[in-house]
Amino acid sequence: MPRRAVPVKTWTLLLLGPSVLFLLFLRAQQVSWRAKRLAADIHSAELEERISHLSRQVHQQSEQVSELTQKLQLTQKLQEKRGLQEGRAVPVADCSQGGCSEAMDRCSMDAGGLDGFAWRRLPLRTVSATLLDTAGRFNATATAGGFDPKGHKLAVLVPYRDRPAQLDAMLPALHAFLQKQGRHFTTFILEQTPELRFNRGALLNAGFLLLSGSDYDYYAFQDVDTVPTEAGNIQYEYPSGAAPLHLTPNGIHPNARYEDFFGGIVIFTREQMAAVNGFGVNFWGWGREDDNMRLRLLAAQRWPAQQPQVQVTRRNFYFKHSRHEKAPEVRLRVREDGSEEVVEEHPDLPHNGAKIISSQAGMLDEQYTGLNSTIFAVQSISPRSEAVMFSIRLYCNHTEVFWCQ
Repeated sequence: MPRRAVPVKTWTLLLLGPSVLFLLFLRAQQVSWRAKRLAADIHSAELEERISHLSRQVHQQSEQVSELTQKLQLTQKLQEKRGLQEGRAVPVADCSQGGCSEAMDRCSMDAGGLDGFAWRRLPLRTVSATLLDTAGRFNATATAGGFDPKGHKLAVLVPYRDRPAQLDAMLPALHAFLQKQGRHFTTFILEQTPELRFNRGALLNAGFLLLSGSDYDYYAFQDVDTVPTEAGNIQYEYPSGAAPLHLTPNGIHPNARYEDFFGGIVIFTREQMAAVNGFGVNFWGWGREDDNMRLRLLAAQRWPAQQPQVQVTRRNFYFKHSRHEKAPEVRLRVREDGSEEVVEEHPDLPHNGAKIISSQAGMLDEQYTGLNSTIFAVQSISPRSEAVMFSIRLYCNHTEVFWCQ
C-alpha cells in the first residue's frame, strides 16, 4: 500500500516547533530575569533610602549625644570648680531659724557640711533679708547719710583682713565725706577669716551676692588704705554709662604708675557687675584680680572705664594712701628634684626662676569663674564704727587651686 505524503506545513511545524519553543522559553527567561532585576533595583533603592534615612537619624542622635555629653562635662567641671557635688550643700543656719535674737549683737552662722562646714552659694532672698535686717540695727546712722534725688542707694564694700589701724582711720573719714556729698549709703566691711590666703575679688563677689535683692543699686569697691580728701571732693556717683566708674585711675591714685591701672576704688552698678560675672575667684594672695576685671570689661565692650572729670594737680590731692608693708607675692618655685612649691616672697625680691602664679597664661584672661562660682559662708555679723562687718569664710578647692592655702 503506498505511503501517504506528509504536508509541507506539518514538516515545517515539526522542524521549527522545538526552536520556536526554545526561543519562547529564552524570551520568557529574559523577561523573568528583567522583572527580577527591576524588582531588585526597586528593592535596592528602597533599602538605600531606608539606610540613608537611618544614617541621618543616627547622625542626628550622635550630635544630640555629643551635645549632652559636652553639657554633662561642663556641668561636672563647674561642680569641680565649685568643690561641690550634688546634694552635699547644707543650708546655713540663719537668724530666722533661731540663730539670733533681738538682744544679741552678733549672729553666728556655723553648721556642719562640706569639708566640715556650711557652704552655700548665696544669695538666698530669705537669708539676705535676715542679714540686712540685722545690719540695719547696727547701722542706723550711716544708712541715713542722705537721700539721692534720683533714688540711688550706695553700698560701700571694703575687703579687709588684719589692718585695724587703717580701717579705724578710713571709716570715719569716708563716712563724713559721703555724708557731705549727700549720699544715701551703707558701708559693709567684708572680713575674710584666716584659713586661706586673702582673696579680694572673691570677697567683693560675696558682698555683692549678699546684697542681691536689696535696694542697693550701685557698689563702691573701697580699699581700706585709700581715703578721699575733702579738698579733692571726688564724687561717689552712680555710673551713668555702660562702663563702671574708676575713681582712682593713673594720675589720681597716689601710687598708680601705669596707664591701664584699674586698682584702688571702682564703682559698679548692679547690671555692670552681673554682665562680667564679677571678679575671677582664683586670685589668692596679692593683686591682679583688678587686671583680670579690666580684661573682662574689655571683652564685654565696657572698657574704657569712666573717670572723674577733674583737673589733676598732684597725686595726693584727691586721695591719701596710708603706707603699709607690701603684701607678699605668691610664687611657684621648682625645686632641684623637679617638684614644685608655692612660696610667698616680697614683690621687690628677685624671682630667681620663680613664677608669679596670678600672672601665668590662662589666669589673667580667664572668665569662667566669678559670681557663679563664689562659695562662702557668713560666720558672723557685727557693728564696726557705724559700718556693718561680715565675717566671711571663703571656700577653695585645694586639689585644683593648690595655691589658696
